[in-house]
Amino acid sequence: ILLLGRIRDDKKLNLSPEIRIQLADAILLFDSLDEDSIRVKCQALIQLKRHGIAEKVFNIFSQEYKRLMGEDFRYSFDRFIKARQ
Repeated sequence: ILLLGRIRDDKKLNLSPEIRIQLADAILLFDSLDEDSIRVKCQALIQLKRHGIAEKVFNIFSQEYKRLMGEDFRYSFDRFIKARQ
């Protein structure tokens, strides 16, 4: 998972949004609450002009977060996707 995360975040590789989504999805298979992968996936979806899907992905993540952690996720969609790129 660490190697996939490094590849996902390496700006020098100039990965396409589709590849970043695939890397994020691979990480999320093992860690459904990986905030960096959700953020990368949402940002990539927005780049692809799929705003509605990005928001749906975030909402599903927020529900899963609440179910597993017992508390609401601390960020709104807009604030979350604008954080650290």
